Amino acid sequence: MSAINLGPGGHDLATRSARSLGPRLSRVAIYFSITFGLFLLPFALVGLDFAVGPAPYTVHPELLPRGGSSVQRFDDGSTVTVLVRSSSAAAKAAIEGIWRAPPTRSLSETNAKVSITRFFNSASGRAVAWLRIDRVAIGVEAADREAVDRRLAHLAVVTKNPHIDPLFELFDRHLGSVAIGIGIYMLAIAFFMLRGASWAGRIEPDPDAVPVSADELQSRLLQVNQLDLPWRLEEIRPGVFQAEWVYADARWLQLQGAGRIRFSQRLTLRLDPDRTRVSVIESSRSLSWRAGLTGFFANLSYWRGITFFAYESDAAVGLGFRDGKWQLAEAYRYRFSATEMRNPLVEAVVDGGWTYAPSLTLVRWLGG
Repeated sequence: MSAINLGPGGHDLATRSARSLGPRLSRVAIYFSITFGLFLLPFALVGLDFAVGPAPYTVHPELLPRGGSSVQRFDDGSTVTVLVRSSSAAAKAAIEGIWRAPPTRSLSETNAKVSITRFFNSASGRAVAWLRIDRVAIGVEAADREAVDRRLAHLAVVTKNPHIDPLFELFDRHLGSVAIGIGIYMLAIAFFMLRGASWAGRIEPDPDAVPVSADELQSRLLQVNQLDLPWRLEEIRPGVFQAEWVYADARWLQLQGAGRIRFSQRLTLRLDPDRTRVSVIESSRSLSWRAGLTGFFANLSYWRGITFFAYESDAAVGLGFRDGKWQLAEAYRYRFSATEMRNPLVEAVVDGGWTYAPSLTLVRWLGG
């Protein structure tokens, strides 16, 4: 392997490329910790509410119907039905059977310490709500939701807890706002993942390094083609470069049929002179198929993201025709190392005083 000098004060690329230049482990750990924390936060809040939050309603066992069910009608036209079943599952099944029986619309369910199912009976045009507290189900039917809520607030068999459960109230009374809030929260997580991944994978030059010009950096990047590498770097348009390593490409025959495999990894680099940064997008493609007496199997995949660490290898034996006869032989063997493909480019970038910045997108405000 020949050595490439990176200029005054630089180092021989070939002599340094064996050393892995990777992202800071501390940044990677912080990024994944925060990402998993953001995903787990809603579940943690719900779990905390289950553990220490107040119950929205309290059942009075002495007022439960002894026969297992009762119906009470009021002067405002509302009705209250109380069902006592053998188990919580039986009570839930009873409620499902009730709301499925008539034509319904605007169904919503809140499952917490106390589950509440609301719907409108399309046939009667009346609003219905069913509370389920363990094995007890209480149904309220009235002219509209406001009338249902007034009757729920003045039940005898159950009373509402004066200490409001915030999550229950949110899901019961502001379900639309909750859905919008969840959507905004997921967008915020996606934004953090895009920006945070670039921050975690970023490889910065030494603080005292003097950035070279964009033209000089382009020249240094293209010099990696003089190394003994299994891929080449090409300029696909001004300031944008691409390298693709086809590390597996083989056809073979087997006793049961034939097969094909092709794996490739691609790096797309865009120079950003204003920030002395090289934004990098990594992608991989794979195609494999096997055909034989038992059928045809194919797999096609595409991946785009940031590879922090990756190494893989594989080999297979196929049927080949050699020396005038069919015999078993190695069909293919491949290996792939992310650092082997990335390190020469990282060396050229950071030794030129620029920042190597893996990204999920080349849109600056999203990719960082």
